[in-house]
Amino acid sequence: MVILYYIAKIRGVSIKRKYKRPLLISVTGAHSGAGKTSLACLILENLKGSWGAIKYTKTAVLSSVSDAVETLHLENKDTSRLVRAGALKVLWIQSPSGQQLTELLSRAMAELNYMDGILVEGNSPSRLMEFDVRFFVFGYKSAAIKAGAEDLLEKSSVAVFNGKYSDTQMKEVLRPYSVQKYCCISLYNVNVKDGSSEEGRKILFDAIKLRESALKMQ
Repeated sequence: MVILYYIAKIRGVSIKRKYKRPLLISVTGAHSGAGKTSLACLILENLKGSWGAIKYTKTAVLSSVSDAVETLHLENKDTSRLVRAGALKVLWIQSPSGQQLTELLSRAMAELNYMDGILVEGNSPSRLMEFDVRFFVFGYKSAAIKAGAEDLLEKSSVAVFNGKYSDTQMKEVLRPYSVQKYCCISLYNVNVKDGSSEEGRKILFDAIKLRESALKMQ
């Protein structure tokens, strides 16, 4: 906790929570490699306050929650990207889905409970918890969705299409679902200032601000 205090001080944020509970954000995707971590980083880079992040990796047997700096901060690991994006603390859950994951999520959430918000990246956790905002990512230039991920798209607050998609393409993909908000963002080239990505970011962060406002009223 002392280390976190100094990290927060350097970054100019408070570790005293602003709301009665943390704002919870879920980032899920159509398939592995769709851009979940890239979206999570974009979100963390643009949020104010203290934020924690949980990265979930599905395993066959191994079941653990890790905050080991020597592991999480390794170059090119998704967890190190989340740290660099602004998460004050990152936890890495490795577990099969089901009861084991439920227990580990409970532990991890309790450990980050003092934060203003917690971002959870991974499909399985999204089925086991309630979230304030849910984002679902479609892969770069491909709107393919793996079997079993349809329920996560159906529950999403915003569907995010990674790359170049026309409005017609996005509407056609979402036609069987009840998702009302969608946007197109080039997640692998976030510095490009094209119109669709700029509008996409506005839709993305407006969804978060809306839930933040509701949380302030509680």
